[in-house]
Amino acid sequence: MNDRARATAPDDRKGKPVVTAIVVTWNRPDLLRECLRSMLAAGEEAGIALELIVVDNGSTAGDAEVVEREFLEAKLLRAEQNLGFARAVNRALEIALGSEVLLVNNDVQVTGAPLREALTLLNREADIGIVGVKLVGPGGEPQISYGTFDTPASLTAEALGVPAIMGRKLGATPADAHREGRDWIDVDYVSGAFFLIRRAVIKQIGVLDERFYFYTEEADWCLRARGAGWRTVHLPGVSVVHHHGATTSGQAARSRLWLLESRTCFVCKHYGKLWSLPIRLAALLGASPLAVKGLAMVALGRIRGRAAMTSAGWDRVERAWRGARWAISRRWECPEFWR
Repeated sequence: MNDRARATAPDDRKGKPVVTAIVVTWNRPDLLRECLRSMLAAGEEAGIALELIVVDNGSTAGDAEVVEREFLEAKLLRAEQNLGFARAVNRALEIALGSEVLLVNNDVQVTGAPLREALTLLNREADIGIVGVKLVGPGGEPQISYGTFDTPASLTAEALGVPAIMGRKLGATPADAHREGRDWIDVDYVSGAFFLIRRAVIKQIGVLDERFYFYTEEADWCLRARGAGWRTVHLPGVSVVHHHGATTSGQAARSRLWLLESRTCFVCKHYGKLWSLPIRLAALLGASPLAVKGLAMVALGRIRGRAAMTSAGWDRVERAWRGARWAISRRWECPEFWR
């Protein structure tokens, strides 16, 4: 990696920064600009000494140039190619100075309240190691903010197309927490879009597992933290705006496959390699009805002149094709976990 750190933390003159915010970016300079503006404003609003590190993951759209021209307060690390999320974050952790670490997606906009409330909770509760907040879309619609850990059974059912009984969850409401007499709820993991973790946790359990290329690395970090005695919690009373899927726009079917691959590797790592066999078989079985439904939507969309339905149908066909292709390849074995 051709790392090049530039500038010092904006609060060096005041001493060690309280929070290091790490933003990984890839070919979305427009979203990155809004994210960084919001982060700097949030730090000022919350009165928190903030160090900002941007990792440009091999972008060709000018992301690094935006940082160089407009955000002299930030440190910039440049990679020659896309390293994946975990490796990029770990490079930033090597130079991070903050007492705590905040992972923020480049398609997120933050205000002072979630930053302040999350940090206050870490300072108040000694056994909480990781904090997430509610994610909402640009129109205020709730998004998946936390979830339960994948198991062989839950992932197999999902690969078959059976609606998940457990899994990723929309943000809870403040009432959910208040029923338990507090302003947070304990969860298995929180979304990596806004992920505040104690420096002490990282020192104890290590950095992100770089064998996860894209997705699920945050769930693995939370599970490892739980094994070391730390709690992961969700704060439903504060939120950040998340332009979900913007970074992977135009690659919907491929990003779903990346997610399935990563979640299967999570099961491989924590339950054993052989458990991925039923997931592969389920993906094969689930591909046929998905493809049939997709083709039916394409035909009906063309008959009715509904382009959106036709496009959605082709998306399902592509998902089915990619899922079946993945299931009969050797990628399902997650060889990177067994070298």
